[in-house]
Amino acid sequence: MLKIVRWFELFFALIPIKILFKMFFFSEEFTNTVAMPMIALFLGTGNETPNVPSIILERLCTSPTYGMWYPGDKLSVASNLPPMVVFPKFSEFYGKWKEDLKSRGVNVRLSTEVTRVVKRDKTGVTVRLIKRTPVPDNHNPNSEWVPSNRDRGADAGAEETEEHYDELVLCVLADTAKRILEPTSSYRERKVLGSAKFSDDITVTHWDTAYMKKHYENFYDPSKAVSSLSNKDQSGRNERAQKAFKPMYYIKMYPQDLSKLEMCFDCTNYQSQFPPEVEFDKHVFQTIYLNKDRDGHLWSMDEIDPAKIIRKDWWHQLCHSWTHYVFVVPWMMFLQGRRRTRFAASWTLLNAHEVAVMSGIAAAVDLGAQYPEDLERDKFALLSFRLYYLLAYGKWYKRRADKEGEGKDWASGLYGSVYRGPGVSEIDRLQWRQENGVKEEGKRYAYPADAGRRADAPEL
Repeated sequence: MLKIVRWFELFFALIPIKILFKMFFFSEEFTNTVAMPMIALFLGTGNETPNVPSIILERLCTSPTYGMWYPGDKLSVASNLPPMVVFPKFSEFYGKWKEDLKSRGVNVRLSTEVTRVVKRDKTGVTVRLIKRTPVPDNHNPNSEWVPSNRDRGADAGAEETEEHYDELVLCVLADTAKRILEPTSSYRERKVLGSAKFSDDITVTHWDTAYMKKHYENFYDPSKAVSSLSNKDQSGRNERAQKAFKPMYYIKMYPQDLSKLEMCFDCTNYQSQFPPEVEFDKHVFQTIYLNKDRDGHLWSMDEIDPAKIIRKDWWHQLCHSWTHYVFVVPWMMFLQGRRRTRFAASWTLLNAHEVAVMSGIAAAVDLGAQYPEDLERDKFALLSFRLYYLLAYGKWYKRRADKEGEGKDWASGLYGSVYRGPGVSEIDRLQWRQENGVKEEGKRYAYPADAGRRADAPEL
């Protein structure tokens, strides 16, 4: 199927995945228990996965540039062991970044909300702001200016003030951009921004292992292991799995509707600040419940022991429907830079952290900033940025930096590239070892030649 879709990519590109699998006569069981969860978990497409365009699935398996499961395994589709790189303590990471920006003259204003944009013309942009009251955990609820059924009404008495700027970059969700631009928005802006679809999801951080044991597979189960594939022995792989079974990503289908999903992460296995071996009853999990308005009746959130809930966080999630790639993404280049306004966010292409970062750099470059020379020498970073800039702005970025210098060796190549620059360690859980004074060196993973197979992964 994937080979055919690759050959006729233009034809299949925007066909929803749920239709694609029916076209190739896959069973509902395979579609809902293998294909959909595989995409939903790693791309964060959630319960909109059936409507994801087929090109995303195809490229994940067939693209030598950014295919997460490239090259595909002829026996089991995906069997690779890609290297995992985890950012340590994001709050500290962004805090240090903020202080560095301030030292360079950047004015960082937290707890400040743009309520509307009241003027955009050749003289500049006028915005209205309110000062928010910060809360102890830094997760401010929605203000009175935000139309929401949940957490609305904070700072109702805040007074709006006006400020004038030369240019505006909106790093917000599409529906938020549409709302605050409304006093000055064009028909094109309202049409494009209004075509993005969102759902309200909630993440529950907890340590309820009883819930996890009831709903997920936490330990190696030999009865569920496959001993052979197409008459090829898999006992060696099973032995390795039994010794190293530490799931980071979980996903389950609801029995009432197998096309609807619940996702979960084992933060203790996933994040580098935890010790390598922790008793299961002390693990920290994050369970994500998707699309409250449509699928909330399926949720099992009430089964989590309230005494073991660390926190709950609502978030507004982009729905990766095929319509997003017909009515939003292709038209962004006709909005960018018009009326002194640019948009930077992951929804401009695909809901991924890497896209969000590139979108911000693209906005800065379009305003006249210089693209970082070290990233320009990083072959894969430059390729990714060029393609994003072309799609989002309709412009091709021309190389400016010399090819020799810092950054040249950061990427392992254009195809199946692995980042090998500053900040990445070959030692497993190095941060935990440094913070706790552990002198014994942990397991070392050599840099892989490509993203599809970790350097120490055996051939299957």
